[in-house]
Amino acid sequence: MVTLGGALLVLSSNWLSVYLAIELPTLSLFILAAQKRGSG
Repeated sequence: MVTLGGALLVLSSNWLSVYLAIELPTLSLFILAAQKRGSG
């Protein structure tokens, strides 16, 4: 997901694409943090 967000950021042509490209890696980090919190 982080790689997809980086690719979208490079290819973005409008502000919505830039926003989504920034939010994709953030979402994946939230998921990782939730998994780590739940396992410990």
